[in-house]
Amino acid sequence: MLKIRQQQFDQLAKDLLKSDEESLVVQVIETPESAVTIGEGPLVIRKEQEVSLSKVSLAVFENSMIQHLNEFFPQICSSVGEKPLRPVIRQSIASAATYGITSEIDVARYIDLSFVLGLDFDSGKQHPQVAEIIKDQNLQPGVRMQLIFDYVKSLHKERKNVHTQRDNRTTA
Repeated sequence: MLKIRQQQFDQLAKDLLKSDEESLVVQVIETPESAVTIGEGPLVIRKEQEVSLSKVSLAVFENSMIQHLNEFFPQICSSVGEKPLRPVIRQSIASAATYGITSEIDVARYIDLSFVLGLDFDSGKQHPQVAEIIKDQNLQPGVRMQLIFDYVKSLHKERKNVHTQRDNRTTA
């Protein structure tokens, strides 16, 4: 059995998250010992270490979302800077969770929608169809997000067509 201290575990968690591993199987247990067992069977993590690992995972996800948002929404990101993006990302993560949206890809989509439709896009004030879809618990979260993305794409296509028609009339 290998015993490691909290600081060593934190570094291990950071290193594991940087690796190319697709997933890490862990088992969280309550234990009076302040040790982590690595070896036969799953990695065993105490509750305090789970919190530490969650914080590292959140920071990694936030960083990847900031890169993503800078790539796909450069005008917004450059005008506000990085610091205000983190609270928006956290707020969107929390809001997504209230709808059972917790997978990384679906949370990323939710954050994208926050940028495209506004932070309160789920309220239904501007897009009642979106609110109806996101609140439909009969649909899986991934299905709901795909339906909303399809709806937003159709809106974008309609707006593009309207602008094209208007431009054609002004040049004719």
